[in-house]
Amino acid sequence: MAEFNDNHRRRVLSSFRYLDQLLDETEHIMAAARSRSAFPKYVPDATPVQRKVLSDHISRFRDTLLAALPTLDLAPGKPEISMLRALHVQLITAEIALEELTGSAMRGYGPLSAASADTLDGVAAQLRGRLQAIARFLDESPDQDLHARTARLSATTDEVRLLRELERVVTAEGLVELRPALKMVIEHMESRRFEIAVFGRVSAGKSSLLNHLLRYDALPVGVTPITAVPIRVMFGREERVIVNFAEREPMVVPLSGLADVATEQRNPGNRAHVTQVTVELPAPRLASGVTFVDTPGLGSLAVGAEESLAYLPRCDLGLVLVDAASSPGPDELTVVRALYQAGATAAVLLSKADLLSPAERDQVVRHVRGLLASECGVDVPVSPVSVVGVAAALADEWFDTVLQPLCQRQGEMAAVALRRKVGALRDAAIASLRHRMERRPPESAPPAAADAREAAGGLAHAASLLEAAGTRCATLATRLEGAAEQAIAAAATAAAAGRRFRAERQRAADEALGGWVARQAETVAGEIAAALTQLRSGLAGALEGAARVVPGYAAADLPRISGLPVFDPSLLAGRLVLTRSLLGGLGAGGRRRAIAAQMRSQLSPAVRQVSDSYRQRLIAWSRSVIAEQRRSFDAQAEVVRLRLPVSAGAAAAPTGEKLAAVERDLALLAGWEREHETTAQSDTTSAGARADGGAAEP
Repeated sequence: MAEFNDNHRRRVLSSFRYLDQLLDETEHIMAAARSRSAFPKYVPDATPVQRKVLSDHISRFRDTLLAALPTLDLAPGKPEISMLRALHVQLITAEIALEELTGSAMRGYGPLSAASADTLDGVAAQLRGRLQAIARFLDESPDQDLHARTARLSATTDEVRLLRELERVVTAEGLVELRPALKMVIEHMESRRFEIAVFGRVSAGKSSLLNHLLRYDALPVGVTPITAVPIRVMFGREERVIVNFAEREPMVVPLSGLADVATEQRNPGNRAHVTQVTVELPAPRLASGVTFVDTPGLGSLAVGAEESLAYLPRCDLGLVLVDAASSPGPDELTVVRALYQAGATAAVLLSKADLLSPAERDQVVRHVRGLLASECGVDVPVSPVSVVGVAAALADEWFDTVLQPLCQRQGEMAAVALRRKVGALRDAAIASLRHRMERRPPESAPPAAADAREAAGGLAHAASLLEAAGTRCATLATRLEGAAEQAIAAAATAAAAGRRFRAERQRAADEALGGWVARQAETVAGEIAAALTQLRSGLAGALEGAARVVPGYAAADLPRISGLPVFDPSLLAGRLVLTRSLLGGLGAGGRRRAIAAQMRSQLSPAVRQVSDSYRQRLIAWSRSVIAEQRRSFDAQAEVVRLRLPVSAGAAAAPTGEKLAAVERDLALLAGWEREHETTAQSDTTSAGARADGGAAEP
């Protein structure tokens, strides 16, 4: 561990802050170039790809900078300025600037007619009104009434009493990171509805499936409609759509107007600032009180993907649609994991199953269940569905046997889901309080401090392995760039040997060429896979080493290396046509040179194209694997860093009365968990038994 005095620390931190400030300015330049500024300063001449790559580089630079801090025995410190307060200051400054634009203020710059002064005053008044609207929106904090809303709840269940205690602890201990989750749980308790949200990629068929299940053509479907904001569908005595906005009063529109506010085509980028869309339908399948939610599509092409991920903690059951012709990708796996982490449950539906035969459906179901079990560690129900032709019976059967029983018991299922969510919130509060209790000044526990610094250094080193792996894989892949000339030389040698007919030589050249390129591709692919496996081992080792320092923490397995692209040698078959006249009367050396010349003329572009295409696939695959490893590693490393007993610059543990208060709150929540564990398990087991009697809860 490096040793620095206070002057060294201040100088290094000052330089790091300055570097980060320059990156902030760089990001501001990119954002400003794309903004709708009335007085643009920068020409937006960077392509979307360039902006994305620059953002990735900046992010990696910051990762490296932050990873270096523990190694240097430094800490970045916590922000001390409220973002909302800073925004208020900016608004006040803007209002002061507007005062300088009134007609009376401008007369100091020369004579001004009354008409001109009135015009200027009118413009200033309009702009001031806009600023005041922004200020009012900031003042209307939805979190300010959490205590009052908790107190108003009429139920007397243990979850309500626990929620009241959690609200008090979150407020008293300043656990601001838990307030959004607390707010969601309170809203869920107030609604008392069992919410089923449908997730999936763009055009996965979410809206079509919901229309079919509800037997009601309510949601926009077709080639172009793309859901832009989550749409909640619940029972109502008449058709209507309630639209909530961020900056104006809610509005009720007919069902025919749903597409105007909820699709990307008619509300691009959510320019109308819609915060929620609720559709009420007199559909019998909604009469039990269950609520369905149609979410925006996932994936890089989905404009509303962030809205979908933000809705995850709100739902009780998540239905994840996956195209039956493919497998769950990183986005779908992330949703499944997040659903269980948020206290919800998940089920995977294989859409467009009409394209598969019954045998193929069974095979795909087994494959997807196995993949989910290995990647997510849970047994997720998987069912094929379709809304087309006779295969629509699949969706009907699934609804009748699995979903309908849950809907009929929606009150009971909502209570079980609520218990899980409150329990997850309680566990998060306990972890935060224990983290505070575990923090100690370095001098009070020197062995723990040394172990913690070593663990932090190991995590920092592991983070550097991610960058090195990307470079290593790209370098290995470049070995395919010169494959054309080497492959042709080897194939020409094989084809020229011995006395053969022209067709035999042509076939031999074809086979030798494809075999050589395939072997080279397999070798490079194997080395890249080995490098990524080594990366995974290094990251896992760092997490396991750090986990040994953190009491009660066990490192989870990182995603396995899978999905290596397979090279197809048939792409080069049948392209060569040897000319008889150029081969006659030649010796072995002459035939080899003649065959090589013909192969270069006919096949060099194709070999280069096929090799380069596979090289790009390997690079793209390695990048996706590294990104997946990075996400999993960073998520665990962040938890470990926050829970390390000692870290450089960490605040001292609470003392005196504050320490006693934290200890009481921790004992209360932990004791609550033990006291009510038997009752909760009994209730959950009972609900599960009833579900198994009809249809298992997904």
